[in-house]
Amino acid sequence: MTIRYDAEYTEPDGRPTVTFRRPLTHDPADVWRAVSDPAELAHWFPSPDVHYEERVGGPIRLSGDPYDPDGSTGTVLAWDPPRAFGFEWGEDRLHLHVEPHEHGALLTLVDELETEGGAARNAAGWDMCLEALEAALDGRAADPVDGGMAAFVPVRRAYAERGFPDDGQVPGDQGPDHTEDTTQPRST
Repeated sequence: MTIRYDAEYTEPDGRPTVTFRRPLTHDPADVWRAVSDPAELAHWFPSPDVHYEERVGGPIRLSGDPYDPDGSTGTVLAWDPPRAFGFEWGEDRLHLHVEPHEHGALLTLVDELETEGGAARNAAGWDMCLEALEAALDGRAADPVDGGMAAFVPVRRAYAERGFPDDGQVPGDQGPDHTEDTTQPRST
């Protein structure tokens, strides 16, 4: 898995936000399907079991994340096929935008965070998930949590070193990672 470390951290309107802008060499229709079709989300999204009503204000249920066994429910915030899909995910708000680009599509992922301390963690997780999305679009198998915490922790630390706020927590854990064994995935 190749990590790009291409997230940006900003605080528009005072809300901590992690943003990715990924040019993809795939047809925008294929990218839209990958980010909006529940069957396609299962190939790369951290909560692979997604059910929602295709309308603004509709309910959304996200489950199957090994680090969030209870899953979460929220509301669809944006629904404008084939361009925009946004929803609440716990206390975060996730927005996915697809537009034509020079060699295919430009995917913009914006994660508005509940707290700034999760910026490095979320940037690392999304970087890994977006690599899995590209693998799925290419027809290659990839698991967004491939390598477990042994793969995730160094990516999160790299984002923290770039200045992304970091509370030290890892998925499925309630505290900082400085004493963790990063050779094995954590269980919850």
